[in-house]
Amino acid sequence: MVRRLVIASALALAAAPAAAMEQTLDNGLRVVLIEHRANPMVASAVVVGAGVVDEQPSASGASHFLEHLLFDGTKTRTQRQLYDDVDKIGAYNNATTREDHTLFTLLVAKVHAEEGLAIQADMLFNSTIPPDSLGKERKIVLEELARDRADPSYEPEAAFRAFAFAGTPIARPVLGSEASLGAITRQQVLAYYKARYVPSNMTLVVMGDFETAEMLAAVKRTFGAAASGPLPKGPVSRWPAAPKQNVDVASSEKGPSRLLAAFPFDAEPWDDMAVAAEVLLTAAADGPDSPLSSALQSRGVKATSTSLSLAPRRRPWSTVSLDVETEGAADPQAILDALAEAIRATRAGGDARARVPRMLAARQSDAAIARDQIHYFAMLRSSSILGSPKGSLEGDAARLLALTPAHWDGASERLIAGLPAVRARLVGSGLTAEHLSWTPSPAAKVEARPAVRSGKLANGLRFVVRQDFDSDVFAMHVALVPRAAGEPPGQEGITDLLHRVIAAGPLEERMTWLGARLKAVDDPSVPFDDYTTTPEFSWLRLEVPAARWREAVGLLAEMVREPSLNADALEEARRQVIERVSRRDASPRETAAAALDALLAPGNPLTRPVYGSRASLNSITLDGLRSFHGSFATGGRTIVTVVGPVAGGDVVRALELDFGPLAEGSSVADPPPPPFTQEAASVTRELGKSQSYVALGEVVDLRPEDRAPLTIAVAMLSDRLAFDLRETKGLAYSIGASLRTWGGRARIDVAMGTRPQNIEEAREGILSGVAAFRDAEPAQADVLRTINGALGTLLMRRMTRISLAYEAAIEVMRGEQPGDERTFVDALRRVTADDVKRVSAAYLDPGRLAVAVIR
Repeated sequence: MVRRLVIASALALAAAPAAAMEQTLDNGLRVVLIEHRANPMVASAVVVGAGVVDEQPSASGASHFLEHLLFDGTKTRTQRQLYDDVDKIGAYNNATTREDHTLFTLLVAKVHAEEGLAIQADMLFNSTIPPDSLGKERKIVLEELARDRADPSYEPEAAFRAFAFAGTPIARPVLGSEASLGAITRQQVLAYYKARYVPSNMTLVVMGDFETAEMLAAVKRTFGAAASGPLPKGPVSRWPAAPKQNVDVASSEKGPSRLLAAFPFDAEPWDDMAVAAEVLLTAAADGPDSPLSSALQSRGVKATSTSLSLAPRRRPWSTVSLDVETEGAADPQAILDALAEAIRATRAGGDARARVPRMLAARQSDAAIARDQIHYFAMLRSSSILGSPKGSLEGDAARLLALTPAHWDGASERLIAGLPAVRARLVGSGLTAEHLSWTPSPAAKVEARPAVRSGKLANGLRFVVRQDFDSDVFAMHVALVPRAAGEPPGQEGITDLLHRVIAAGPLEERMTWLGARLKAVDDPSVPFDDYTTTPEFSWLRLEVPAARWREAVGLLAEMVREPSLNADALEEARRQVIERVSRRDASPRETAAAALDALLAPGNPLTRPVYGSRASLNSITLDGLRSFHGSFATGGRTIVTVVGPVAGGDVVRALELDFGPLAEGSSVADPPPPPFTQEAASVTRELGKSQSYVALGEVVDLRPEDRAPLTIAVAMLSDRLAFDLRETKGLAYSIGASLRTWGGRARIDVAMGTRPQNIEEAREGILSGVAAFRDAEPAQADVLRTINGALGTLLMRRMTRISLAYEAAIEVMRGEQPGDERTFVDALRRVTADDVKRVSAAYLDPGRLAVAVIR
């Protein structure tokens, strides 16, 4: 049924928590092993290429009938023994037949995993199809058929299938019919069993709590013992041309009107085009604000339920399926016109395409929830397992991230191209039985709305506004630049004081009543969440439900323009920042970072402490803070970036009204870029803590085209150093390497905390590790794994609307165009091992690394 497919598609992205091991056994069986240690259980799933599409018309229902018979006994077990053996180990053993495959699943405690595999293999390869079982199983299947027919939805769906898929094997029901079940002989079933139940026509997926090597050995002892056989060939068939009268209307005695429609989609179920199509269809039809719902409403169709999804099957039998129920009579032409409009909205610039990020986030969420249900892992993706490329059963999150505009465009064009092949059936009370013709009307040109607006107000304020319907959150990021370079001499930290006073003013409570979240400084209670606190700029971040956006923007602008600066608020802010400075000065990590900054760019404003010092903070007066506010919060130093489901023109007008009154202000020159590191330098300081810290870094002349490969190279270096110095030698709790922009240039950092007695070994270990990595030959598999990890990290940092607004602000400050960071993400996917080798040799020079040691 169509509605079930929507749920299955959403859950089918249950991501594998660990890398999968794949191997094809000598007998031709493909084996996929995935470790998952959440519970001491093991799930075994076997997908067999045996379904309706493989049956002869005279043996309709044979796949499902055979599925039942395989539980009736083997060469070594009677049916009773088979059931007793399963019960003895407390296993769950079941199977299901679908149109293009049969799936056998077994869930068992890890201590009985091999026993369970042995039972499953025995059933699949050694069943005897007892002659006296045929009559009994025939009756059981007939009862199953009677149960299904009692469902009110059965008849309209069966009639639709017969009409829409006429001339194809999928027109026949999975269970068969009374006539076909009565005619199937044991000889037919045996021949079908021997032809299709061979290892080369199967894939075994085992997921759970096990060691891969041990599980592979168990699989070889059980499934590997089966004799090989040739890969069977199914009946040759293809989609027939759609009839001219492609809409069938029928009358029913009662119930709502229901239209079912379908058309072919030409792709393998595991293909990236099919994955992209599933997302696009969800974007086109999910929710009351979807393009499909809007198209139906605009045509006067009162739909009570709708679904639009891809039913994935082995090529060429995948179909796009539409299911619409309406109040009262319905016009099939109007519904199909709405379908065409929704499908066309998946093109670039269309409303459905704009909703894709929202759909991707939902699928990620579904995957996270479903991943612990190991017995569903193969079940929910079984259609895309047989014949899929190696590695396609893991890394779903990275696979979604890897979809490019070419995938979205290609999938959209295939969907649109399928519309002329639509076949539909409408059934409802009061309708007149007839046959109609429908063809999609000529496509109107999609006028892409300007999703991104950027520009400058009269006072010099720069803005970027991105209309994004993927969330109900309105996010605004206000950046003030430059930060450290604009602070008065001797008053380092005054910007942080100002932000704290602004956020603590009387308008803050009004923000709370709006349900808004305002953040002006980093929260020290969140470890390592301070990567956005920098001498380059300061920021205010606003997140609010979109319905309250206008009030929130006005309040934030008022906070920036006319903050309540009073003595009590200043003293409380001073107390907070001095406490933060005390923690900073006692931290080996932060002390090492500051010392390294000073080595790399001596005297540069980039090295000034963001939080100032006790002396500088105590020197700041209320009058001084007010004076600084007047010069700092100006149009010329402000960048506002917005992401949310609000029309860009409306947001720009609000910015003009609320931020336009800011004075243009005097320009402050950006600090000079830090010099490129030419030779190593070092500094050692004594802090007397139980942990020492070593920080190494260099500023490099990075070519734009090398940013993506160097990002991957540094991430690989970080993993290598961590494995060597932490996991192998136990020298550190934390160690990592990173690449970041700094003052308009690129900077490579390596940092490590270790006990004082290990500091020399740690420093030499890092330097030798960098040299070894630079000289090594990277493996493409390691590069791909690192790319996926980097993409995952970027996705996490871009999940929220406020993160996207922050990203847009960074683009403005770097002089980039809106969307350049997305281009960088795409570039990461194309990095190769040769690229990593090249940039490692060019940029990773241990002899050039500055070293700061804090003992």
